[in-house]
Amino acid sequence: MRLAFTLGTLASLQFVVGLALQLAVFALLGAGEQTDAWVAAQAVPFVLATISAVSFQGAWQGRFAVVGERQDEWIAAQRVAQGQVLMLTGSIAAGLVATASLWVPLLFPGLSLKQWSLTTSMTCILLPACVLNAQSALFASALRGRDGFVIAEVVILIGALIGIALTVALLDRYGVVAAAWAQLARSVLVFVASYLIGGRPTPSLRGALRDRTGWRLSAPILIGSTFYKTGPIVDRYWTSLAPAGGMTTFNLMQLGMGAVASVLERALCVPAIPSLARLADTSDHAGMRKLYRQRLVRVGIAVGIVLLTLLAVRPWWGSLVGSLLRIDADAAASTWWLCIVLVGYLYPAAAGSIVVSSFQALHDTLTPVRIGTIGFALSLLLKAAGFLSAGLPGLAAAIAVHYMGNMVVMTWLLERRLNREGSRCSNRLPK
Repeated sequence: MRLAFTLGTLASLQFVVGLALQLAVFALLGAGEQTDAWVAAQAVPFVLATISAVSFQGAWQGRFAVVGERQDEWIAAQRVAQGQVLMLTGSIAAGLVATASLWVPLLFPGLSLKQWSLTTSMTCILLPACVLNAQSALFASALRGRDGFVIAEVVILIGALIGIALTVALLDRYGVVAAAWAQLARSVLVFVASYLIGGRPTPSLRGALRDRTGWRLSAPILIGSTFYKTGPIVDRYWTSLAPAGGMTTFNLMQLGMGAVASVLERALCVPAIPSLARLADTSDHAGMRKLYRQRLVRVGIAVGIVLLTLLAVRPWWGSLVGSLLRIDADAAASTWWLCIVLVGYLYPAAAGSIVVSSFQALHDTLTPVRIGTIGFALSLLLKAAGFLSAGLPGLAAAIAVHYMGNMVVMTWLLERRLNREGSRCSNRLPK
């Protein structure tokens, strides 16, 4: 409980600082063309970093946990893992930078010519930052493999504080582009600190190429997540077609829910991931079921508290959000309804990782990818229908249905898998 409280506190602080960064940009500039370009510029770098982090963390988290107590093996594993991340993420980021002026107008058709130019410039700054973020995410996984949960979160928090300080200091003088440069500086500092704390594991490109296990485990996640983790880009496509400022307000509400989900995930789910790997390694499938179900219940209780809080603050919501984003009362009131609908997204976003990690602990990286890919394909239709029929609230409802549907199906499949594995172990016991 003490670890969960500490991690929850650190994650909450990260949430506050991350949200404060976006609010600082929106409050100083006002929700409009510049902030819409800022939101658009973050989309592709965020998705690339997420795909890389999810794929390689899924492939390596269990391995880090198993070798965590053996210093030499732990460092060697990090060198190989970091080499794989650098090879893949770095090459993709370089290609995206070189072609940014071509794909930015295609992804955000509702933006103006001036916004396209601004989005392209900031994207080319944020893509190198995303490569460093992917490397830092793997350092954090390695530290968690040695139960170094707190130090991993502290490094991220300090980096976020530096990032917002730089943004606030430079934004008024240099405009919204300063926010992108501040994020690059933050990524550099977090990477350097994580590298030093992680034992200075220089990426091994030769070892990365030779490690078939890492590629084999990460390949299904990479292939699948290339599809279903691009959801934020689809969201930005539709929100770019909303009136000026619509992309900004929708992103802020979605960001807020995503940040709360991250807090709950890190406090309630992440501490259980190494234990899941160890339970799977000893074929304790009953222990795995008990642990992951326990975390699902805890996340559910926390999400219920969030919903009650939203209901309680409704009388003051419009005036608060309106003053922060410089939008009218009706637009501010509509953001509350967006949050209510997005509570349906909050639960699976917070609890889904414990289900996915259970599959990964069983060395099954393919099942979550299959479900995610099918769910993403269906979500394209849902989002199109939702936005075209009901605008931004319809898009929010489609997102909630998509995430909740994936969660239900994966939980059902995990229960079947654990029952099957438990039966196999029972049959092997001497009678």
